[in-house]
Parts: sequence; structure tokens; C-alpha cells
Amino acid sequence: MNKYKLFIFLVVETTLSANAQNSLCDPVLTSELHLTVLGYLENIDTATHGSQQPTDLPDTWKHQKSSKDTRLVYFVHGLGGSELSWDAVDDAHTSEYVYTPVRVDYEHHQRDFNEASLAVYLDMNKLRAEALSGANGTLSTDKPYAIGHSQGGLVLRDMDMKYSSNYDQLFTETNRQFHGIITFGTPHGGASIATAQNELSQLADDFSTILGNAVIKGELADLTVKYPFLAKSLNSISTSAEALVDELGSTFITEGIKTLSKGQQAPMTKQYTPESNYLNNTLDFSNPSTPKALFYGRESDPLLFKIATYMIGPAASDFVAYERFGANDDQAIAENIKQIRANLKVDAINHQRQVQEITKRLNRTNIPVVGLLFLPARKNKLEQLYVHQQAIAAENQAISFIEKVNPMYKRIVGIGVSPANQVKRITGYWCITGNRIVIGGDNNPFEHPIKHWVKDKSLCEGEIAIPIYQNATPDRFSDAVVLESSQKAFPGCPERYKNMMDEYRMYDEHGNLVTIKQQGDVNHIQMLNCNQTEEALRRIYEGRGVPSFFKLEKKP
Repeated sequence: MNKYKLFIFLVVETTLSANAQNSLCDPVLTSELHLTVLGYLENIDTATHGSQQPTDLPDTWKHQKSSKDTRLVYFVHGLGGSELSWDAVDDAHTSEYVYTPVRVDYEHHQRDFNEASLAVYLDMNKLRAEALSGANGTLSTDKPYAIGHSQGGLVLRDMDMKYSSNYDQLFTETNRQFHGIITFGTPHGGASIATAQNELSQLADDFSTILGNAVIKGELADLTVKYPFLAKSLNSISTSAEALVDELGSTFITEGIKTLSKGQQAPMTKQYTPESNYLNNTLDFSNPSTPKALFYGRESDPLLFKIATYMIGPAASDFVAYERFGANDDQAIAENIKQIRANLKVDAINHQRQVQEITKRLNRTNIPVVGLLFLPARKNKLEQLYVHQQAIAAENQAISFIEKVNPMYKRIVGIGVSPANQVKRITGYWCITGNRIVIGGDNNPFEHPIKHWVKDKSLCEGEIAIPIYQNATPDRFSDAVVLESSQKAFPGCPERYKNMMDEYRMYDEHGNLVTIKQQGDVNHIQMLNCNQTEEALRRIYEGRGVPSFFKLEKKP
């Protein structure tokens, strides 16, 4: 199975990781977290907080700072991520700007927003104390701010709400850990995929079962050609192959997802579905004193296989093993899937030819003439025939599934629209000329008008232009996981501070900057470590497209 074995592992790992990005880790009760609070309280330094809250309107948020100060910039991961999620890029610009990047981790505290917020608060407080200690007390952390990816942005919003309402002794204005928020791909308006774990699990199960079944049965059919005397045994194996793959799908994949997600239907994901009460009521809050901005991704072709490209690494959304700003080619798996589909079609055709050849041989075997001596050979041919027919059926099923899986994924994510909302789109016009062409024989002549395709009706110089309609199911703009409209629905964030990740820098062979190009096509996971990520961080640090509060001082 050499030509397919890597794919089987790819399918399993891809689907598991896709679920891991949208699932939870081992929960730790909030009460247990409170036991560690006292140990961190002594590190809280309120000298640079409290009275320094920005009071200007959102469009005039500014920040004045001393050249001797550093800025703490917290990087917060999303659902299923860890402190490694921002690892590739958090310190990419420390040689250019005055800031201290710290990666916040709440990987094991994602039961609900209360637990996540407390865990993030405690980790921020610890990291801040460590940063001050590492600087030997010579630097002050002047107005830190936080950058959150996906769910991490919602956790930051939850904390901002609690600070502003003096939620408890920890979440008060005098204990603020950050004073500004920037989100990347955050589902501010909710995410349908958040509670689609059962559907995603079923998709994973079907994927491995159907594709695995086709691979196994196809290989067995090929073996009957090489070793026809084993046809009976191979037929038995082929019959049980589907049960074997079903077992792999139901046991390995299901248990694997549970291992990675540790609780598929966790309360936290339910707290930010588009219809959730927590998101639409409790979290519907904006503190006008908190500077805010956001970056959103737009994937022009939101394929499941493209979003999966960077979900099959060491861990979902952890880019420690990838080159800095190197997540730029998300076509790899998509192209591989196309090749696999093509291979399956070729295999199905070859097996169909074998069926035809075996059938011819069976038809030539006349038992009364050749005698009973050839009866075992005929039976063997029938066994061969059955194995090939089973392979063809499995391969055709796999081809059909590959063609359907992406619309299924789009429906789960909420990207596609329902068939009832399909629209008819004009794709061109048939331009009918006055000329006629006679087709058919002398006994049945038929005049057919000459027509040719034109893109626009105005280009037709014939008698009539007939529109050509095609049913279209337009996709909602998204980053292949979260709708664009949801990413941009940050309460209180002015429109001018909502940025698409569509800029990246071009350098010559000597490393000199040539130009800044515009190109979107950034998906939900890719935005953590692609070329556009580099420019997005520069835009933040230079105050371009974000409030001046986030602007960092440049190093000499």
C-alpha cells in the first residue's frame, strides 16, 4: 500500500488536529485555581496601573512613554492551542522595537470563561513579575497590552469586562494586567464550529472508513491479478476489510479525538455559539477606555484540506517546528487530495478492465466441453471477479466522498448557504447568428443555428443573446473556520481599526525591502505564522491601522 499509506495517516492526523483546534483540554475546577491565587498576589505591582487608564475616545487613544520603558506584549492562544501557538513569531521584532513578548498559557483551563480568565490572569501576573525580575528591576512595564488569537480574544474581552465591573478582588482596575486588546481571527459574533464536534467526529470517521476501505480493497484486487490462486482467501479478506476499517475508524479516531480534545461538548465552546446567551448578552460589552483593534483572515477558497495543511504538525496550531513566517503554502494537502482522487479513478478504471477480462474468460469456459477438471479454475475466476467488483464499488464511493466532503465541512462551519438559498448566476451568453448549418443525413436533414459563447451581452453581434444560467451557492467570507462578519464584530472597535491580513513584504536577494504587496487568502491557523502575520505585527508596533496606544518605540 505504499502509494496510499501516507495518506491514511494524513487523513487521521488532519481530522484529529482539526478537532483539537476546536476542542478542550483537561478541565481544572475554578476553585482549585483559587488555591494558587495567594501565591501570586504578592507579585502584583499596582504602581503603574489604576490612575493611568486611557480616558480618550476610541478614535484618539494615545500612549506616551519614556524611552527607558519597555512594553509587555502578551500573546494569548486559542482553543486547543498552548503557549507554543505564538512561539514562531512573538519575539520576531524585538531587535527593532522596545518590547518584551510573553506567551500566556491556559491550555489546561478551558472549561469555561471564568476558569480561562482566572488562569490567564494568574499567568499574566506571573510572567509580568518574571519580566521585571529578569530586568533586575530597572525596567517598568508601562501599559502592557494583549494580542489574542481566536478564542483567546474572547477570553481577553471577558477579562476586560470583569476589570471594568470590579468583578472581584483580582479583577479590579488597580490590578489590570493589560490595557489594550488586539484580536486575530476571533469569533466575536460566535462560531458555528464551536459545538460541531459530533459532526466533525463523524466526518473523521467517514473519511478514514471510506478512504481506507477503497485502499484496502483496491490493493487486494491487485493481488488477485499477481496471485490468482489466492483469490478465495483474498475474497474473504476483502469482505471483512470494511469491518476492519470500521473498527479503526470507530475506535482509533474516536478515542484519538477524545484524547486530544478531552471533552468534546465542553461548556466553554457552547458559550460562544452564534446563538449563545453568554456571547450575546453577558459578553456584549465594550469599555470605551480600552484601546482595541482587530485583524481578520479571508480565505478565497475555504477548503477543509487547505485549513488542514498546518494542522498536521507536532500539535494543532503550534508553529515551533516551522520556519518563522513560513506558513505560506496552504495548497499542499488540497493538491494531494486531487491526486488521490485521480489515482482512485485510474484504479477503478483498471479494475473495471480486469472485470471485463475475467468475464470474457468465464464466458469461454464451457464446462461440458472442457470437463470438470476446469471447475476449480472457473470458481477461482468468480472469486477474482467478486474482489474486483468490490474494489470498484469502494473506489467509486471514495471518489464521491472526496467530492462531497468540502461542502459538508462548509455546512458545519457555517460558510456555505443552504440549497434553498441558491441563486442563479449568469455565466455568459449564447450568441445566435443568422447563419444555419445542416446536420444529419440526406434522408433527415436538420438546420441548426450557429452559436458561440460571449462573456457579455453587448459583445453579441448576432440575432439574439441567450443568457446561460448556473446555480450558484455563494460562500460567506471566512477564514475557513470563522466567518468574516464574526471576526469583525468586536464591540466598540471602530471600523478603521478592523484590518484584513493582506499585506506582506517583498525583499531582493540581498535582503533589502523592495515593496509591500497586498494578498489575502489567510486562513484561521495560517494567520499565526505567515508572511501576512509579520506585516500585521509591524502594523501594530508602528501604529498603522491601530490606535496609537499600541505603537512601540523603535530601537536606535
